[in-house]
Amino acid sequence: MTELQRRLSALAIRMRQGIRPGLTGIRLLDQRCGEPSQELHAVVVAGTNGKGTCCRALEAIAQAHGLRTALFTSPHRSKFNQRFRIDGRPASDAQILRWMDAVDQPDHTFFEVSTAMAFYGFAEAGVDLAILEIGMGGRLDAVNLVDGQASAVVSISKDHEMFLGSELRQIASEKLGVARAGRPLVLGRHMEAYAGQAAATGAKIQLNGRDWRS
Repeated sequence: MTELQRRLSALAIRMRQGIRPGLTGIRLLDQRCGEPSQELHAVVVAGTNGKGTCCRALEAIAQAHGLRTALFTSPHRSKFNQRFRIDGRPASDAQILRWMDAVDQPDHTFFEVSTAMAFYGFAEAGVDLAILEIGMGGRLDAVNLVDGQASAVVSISKDHEMFLGSELRQIASEKLGVARAGRPLVLGRHMEAYAGQAAATGAKIQLNGRDWRS
Protein backbone atom coordinates (compact mmCIF):
# COMPACT_ATOMS: atom_id res chain seq x y z
CA MET A 1 0.00 0.00 0.00
CA THR A 2 1.37 3.39 -1.00
CA GLU A 3 1.49 6.38 1.33
CA LEU A 4 -1.39 7.98 -0.56
CA GLN A 5 -3.49 4.82 -0.35
CA ARG A 6 -2.85 4.62 3.38
CA ARG A 7 -3.82 8.25 3.92
CA LEU A 8 -6.95 7.98 1.80
CA SER A 9 -8.02 4.80 3.59
CA ALA A 10 -7.74 6.61 6.90
CA LEU A 11 -9.69 9.56 5.52
CA ALA A 12 -12.40 7.30 4.10
CA ILE A 13 -13.07 5.84 7.55
CA ARG A 14 -14.40 9.25 8.55
CA MET A 15 -17.27 8.83 6.11
CA ARG A 16 -18.84 6.70 8.85
CA GLN A 17 -19.29 9.91 10.83
CA GLY A 18 -22.00 10.85 8.38
CA ILE A 19 -22.93 14.36 7.33
CA ARG A 20 -22.13 17.34 9.53
CA PRO A 21 -23.78 20.45 8.06
CA GLY A 22 -22.32 23.82 8.93
CA LEU A 23 -19.36 26.04 8.13
CA THR A 24 -17.54 25.89 11.48
CA GLY A 25 -15.35 22.91 10.59
CA ILE A 26 -14.39 24.05 7.11
CA ARG A 27 -13.69 27.57 8.39
CA LEU A 28 -11.21 26.20 10.95
CA LEU A 29 -9.41 24.15 8.30
CA ASP A 30 -9.36 27.05 5.89
CA GLN A 31 -7.96 29.40 8.52
CA ARG A 32 -5.29 26.86 9.43
CA CYS A 33 -3.73 27.20 5.97
CA GLY A 34 -4.17 30.93 5.42
CA GLU A 35 -7.76 31.14 4.15
CA PRO A 36 -7.15 30.10 0.54
CA SER A 37 -10.92 30.09 -0.02
CA GLN A 38 -10.81 33.88 -0.02
CA GLU A 39 -8.22 33.95 -2.82
CA LEU A 40 -10.40 32.11 -5.31
CA HIS A 41 -12.48 33.58 -8.10
CA ALA A 42 -15.23 31.01 -7.96
CA VAL A 43 -18.58 29.92 -9.31
CA VAL A 44 -20.62 27.79 -6.89
CA VAL A 45 -23.13 25.31 -8.34
CA ALA A 46 -26.00 23.80 -6.33
CA GLY A 47 -29.07 21.76 -7.24
CA THR A 48 -30.65 18.38 -6.75
CA ASN A 49 -29.69 17.04 -10.18
CA GLY A 50 -27.49 18.30 -12.97
CA LYS A 51 -24.76 19.95 -10.89
CA GLY A 52 -21.94 17.88 -12.36
CA THR A 53 -23.06 18.47 -15.93
CA CYS A 54 -23.35 22.20 -15.30
CA CYS A 55 -19.89 22.29 -13.72
CA ARG A 56 -18.25 20.49 -16.62
CA ALA A 57 -19.98 22.79 -19.11
CA LEU A 58 -18.70 25.83 -17.22
CA GLU A 59 -15.22 24.34 -17.20
CA ALA A 60 -15.31 23.84 -20.98
CA ILE A 61 -16.63 27.35 -21.63
CA ALA A 62 -13.98 28.95 -19.42
CA GLN A 63 -11.19 26.97 -21.06
CA ALA A 64 -12.48 27.93 -24.51
CA HIS A 65 -12.03 31.56 -23.46
CA GLY A 66 -8.44 30.92 -22.45
CA LEU A 67 -8.94 30.77 -18.68
CA ARG A 68 -7.04 28.44 -16.38
CA THR A 69 -9.65 26.43 -14.51
CA ALA A 70 -10.09 24.30 -11.44
CA LEU A 71 -13.05 21.98 -10.87
CA PHE A 72 -14.17 20.36 -7.60
CA THR A 73 -16.93 17.75 -7.82
CA SER A 74 -18.15 14.79 -5.80
CA PRO A 75 -18.33 11.88 -5.57
CA HIS A 76 -15.49 10.47 -7.65
CA ARG A 77 -16.00 7.57 -10.05
CA SER A 78 -12.94 5.41 -9.44
CA LYS A 79 -10.15 7.51 -7.92
CA PHE A 80 -10.17 10.22 -5.27
CA ASN A 81 -7.98 12.48 -7.45
CA GLN A 82 -10.90 12.83 -9.89
CA ARG A 83 -12.63 15.18 -7.46
CA PHE A 84 -10.00 17.82 -8.20
CA ARG A 85 -9.23 18.96 -11.74
CA ILE A 86 -6.81 21.69 -12.75
CA ASP A 87 -6.85 22.73 -16.39
CA GLY A 88 -8.98 19.70 -17.18
CA ARG A 89 -6.67 17.13 -15.59
CA PRO A 90 -7.13 15.27 -12.32
CA ALA A 91 -4.78 16.19 -9.50
CA SER A 92 -1.62 14.11 -9.27
CA ASP A 93 -0.86 11.83 -6.33
CA ALA A 94 1.88 14.25 -5.26
CA GLN A 95 -0.55 17.15 -5.24
CA ILE A 96 -3.12 15.20 -3.22
CA LEU A 97 -0.52 14.30 -0.59
CA ARG A 98 0.74 17.87 -0.38
CA TRP A 99 -2.75 19.28 -0.01
CA MET A 100 -3.64 16.73 2.66
CA ASP A 101 -0.48 17.61 4.58
CA ALA A 102 -1.48 21.27 4.47
CA VAL A 103 -5.07 20.99 5.67
CA ASP A 104 -5.89 17.66 7.31
CA GLN A 105 -6.93 17.48 10.95
CA PRO A 106 -8.30 14.30 12.56
CA ASP A 107 -11.46 15.84 14.03
CA HIS A 108 -12.89 16.94 10.70
CA THR A 109 -15.14 15.07 8.29
CA PHE A 110 -14.22 13.50 4.97
CA PHE A 111 -16.04 16.23 3.05
CA GLU A 112 -14.62 19.08 5.10
CA VAL A 113 -11.08 17.86 4.47
CA SER A 114 -11.76 17.27 0.76
CA THR A 115 -13.22 20.75 0.38
CA ALA A 116 -10.33 22.38 2.25
CA MET A 117 -7.94 20.52 -0.03
CA ALA A 118 -9.71 21.97 -3.05
CA PHE A 119 -9.48 25.50 -1.67
CA TYR A 120 -5.79 25.10 -0.85
CA GLY A 121 -4.80 23.32 -4.04
CA PHE A 122 -6.71 25.61 -6.38
CA ALA A 123 -5.32 28.73 -4.73
CA GLU A 124 -1.82 27.24 -4.90
CA ALA A 125 -2.28 26.62 -8.63
CA GLY A 126 -3.29 30.23 -9.21
CA VAL A 127 -6.20 29.38 -11.51
CA ASP A 128 -8.35 32.08 -13.08
CA LEU A 129 -11.66 30.40 -12.21
CA ALA A 130 -12.59 27.72 -9.68
CA ILE A 131 -15.85 25.87 -10.36
CA LEU A 132 -17.13 24.31 -7.14
CA GLU A 133 -19.95 21.81 -6.83
CA ILE A 134 -22.01 21.84 -3.64
CA GLY A 135 -22.15 18.47 -1.91
CA MET A 136 -25.57 18.76 -0.23
CA GLY A 137 -28.00 21.65 -0.02
CA GLY A 138 -26.06 24.88 -0.19
CA ARG A 139 -26.39 27.24 2.76
CA LEU A 140 -24.56 24.99 5.23
CA ASP A 141 -22.40 23.06 2.79
CA ALA A 142 -18.63 23.37 3.28
CA VAL A 143 -18.16 24.64 -0.29
CA ASN A 144 -20.34 27.66 0.55
CA LEU A 145 -17.53 29.14 2.64
CA VAL A 146 -16.27 30.57 -0.65
CA ASP A 147 -17.50 34.05 -1.50
CA GLY A 148 -18.43 33.17 -5.07
CA GLN A 149 -18.45 35.74 -7.86
CA ALA A 150 -21.48 33.93 -9.27
CA SER A 151 -23.67 30.97 -8.38
CA ALA A 152 -26.15 28.61 -9.98
CA VAL A 153 -29.02 26.46 -8.77
CA VAL A 154 -29.78 24.06 -11.58
CA SER A 155 -32.75 22.15 -10.14
CA ILE A 156 -34.81 21.63 -6.99
CA SER A 157 -36.54 18.44 -5.93
CA LYS A 158 -36.76 16.40 -2.75
CA ASP A 159 -33.49 15.00 -1.42
CA HIS A 160 -31.72 14.73 1.94
CA GLU A 161 -35.00 15.67 3.63
CA MET A 162 -33.58 14.95 7.09
CA PHE A 163 -31.21 17.87 6.61
CA LEU A 164 -32.91 20.11 4.06
CA GLY A 165 -36.58 19.78 5.03
CA SER A 166 -39.54 17.94 3.55
CA GLU A 167 -41.12 20.84 1.66
CA LEU A 168 -39.78 22.04 -1.66
CA ARG A 169 -39.70 25.66 -0.53
CA GLN A 170 -37.57 24.65 2.46
CA ILE A 171 -35.21 22.76 0.18
CA ALA A 172 -35.11 25.72 -2.21
CA SER A 173 -34.21 28.04 0.63
CA GLU A 174 -31.22 25.85 1.55
CA LYS A 175 -29.98 25.58 -2.02
CA LEU A 176 -30.46 29.29 -2.69
CA GLY A 177 -28.13 29.91 0.24
CA VAL A 178 -25.28 29.89 -2.30
CA ALA A 179 -26.52 33.22 -3.70
CA ARG A 180 -24.65 36.44 -2.97
CA ALA A 181 -26.34 39.84 -2.97
CA GLY A 182 -25.50 41.90 -6.02
CA ARG A 183 -23.91 38.99 -7.87
CA PRO A 184 -25.29 36.76 -10.64
CA LEU A 185 -27.47 33.79 -9.68
CA VAL A 186 -28.41 31.52 -12.58
CA LEU A 187 -31.53 29.39 -12.19
CA GLY A 188 -32.11 26.28 -14.30
CA ARG A 189 -35.14 25.02 -16.14
CA HIS A 190 -38.56 24.87 -14.45
CA MET A 191 -37.42 27.12 -11.60
CA GLU A 192 -40.06 29.81 -12.10
CA ALA A 193 -41.79 28.87 -8.84
CA TYR A 194 -38.66 29.83 -6.90
CA ALA A 195 -37.92 33.13 -8.65
CA GLY A 196 -39.40 35.10 -5.77
CA GLN A 197 -37.32 33.28 -3.19
CA ALA A 198 -34.27 33.78 -5.34
CA ALA A 199 -34.93 37.50 -5.75
CA ALA A 200 -35.16 37.86 -1.96
CA THR A 201 -31.46 36.97 -1.73
CA GLY A 202 -30.59 40.23 -3.44
CA ALA A 203 -28.70 38.39 -6.20
CA LYS A 204 -28.98 39.32 -9.88
CA ILE A 205 -31.31 36.60 -11.14
CA GLN A 206 -30.92 34.98 -14.55
CA LEU A 207 -33.83 32.56 -15.02
CA ASN A 208 -33.76 29.93 -17.74
CA GLY A 209 -36.73 30.45 -20.04
CA ARG A 210 -37.13 34.09 -19.08
CA ASP A 211 -33.70 35.72 -19.25
CA TRP A 212 -31.89 33.05 -21.26
CA ARG A 213 -32.58 29.69 -22.90
CA SER A 214 -30.58 26.48 -22.87
